[in-house]
Amino acid sequence: MHSTPFKPNGSRNLSSSHPNTLFHFTNIAGLKGILHTSGFQLSYAKEKIRGPATKVVEMAIPMVSFCDLRLSELNSHMDKYGRYGIGLTKEWSHRQGLNPVAYINRDSELADSVIKGIEEVLNIVIEHPTHDEDHGWTYMNVMNIQRFLKNYEGPLERNGVVKYENYRFADEKEWRHVLPLSFAREIWPYAEMKDADSPEKKRALNEAIKNEILRFVALDVKYIVVEHDSEIRGVQDEIASLKLSRADTHHLISRVLSAERITEDF
Repeated sequence: MHSTPFKPNGSRNLSSSHPNTLFHFTNIAGLKGILHTSGFQLSYAKEKIRGPATKVVEMAIPMVSFCDLRLSELNSHMDKYGRYGIGLTKEWSHRQGLNPVAYINRDSELADSVIKGIEEVLNIVIEHPTHDEDHGWTYMNVMNIQRFLKNYEGPLERNGVVKYENYRFADEKEWRHVLPLSFAREIWPYAEMKDADSPEKKRALNEAIKNEILRFVALDVKYIVVEHDSEIRGVQDEIASLKLSRADTHHLISRVLSAERITEDF
């Protein structure tokens, strides 16, 4: 059952600073892969939550990330994550169970409580036999909360190198789709950092989830972004080659625009 948007006294929807689109950015090969499979391949991403002083909890999370940004806000985001992307409706994100990230200040009592709580629940699990399913799922639920937490700001790392010392992650307005907890009997829904600290280890982890695809249909797509105007026709031809209905093909072709246009006109 779908909820009805709140309309005071029967008037139109209240305006919001958030758009009705979620974007995912990548490179040209990644965009073509998304279009050919009508879906997003999950992959393990290394995440850290920093607390007061030197306290840190970290894990590798199987997920796909999106940003809740308007077209006019995309330029700096594309500079960091790629100038090829796809925007899908918020209705699609709700159907698929995506959730926005909760940002926490690393110097706050909350950050300290999160880290202490995770450590304390882990200690309880360790002290009991691993076949104690109740404790195991309690820990899993706590770790699931961690999968949707991120520092408000902190070091931005790429391939182990800090690119920005005090990057404001909250500017990304991130949403995530993560591997469901129901997969835990087959695939662990997160990995320790030591199991993802090399390209070889990450490839092995990603191989185990290669069939976990976050799907969409053509009508879920609002925008397809390429870097240059000159690339629009090529991607439209790529779409025309897909085995889609005429209506779906026309819809996707009409959604292609360039990052150049976004930068100049929005």
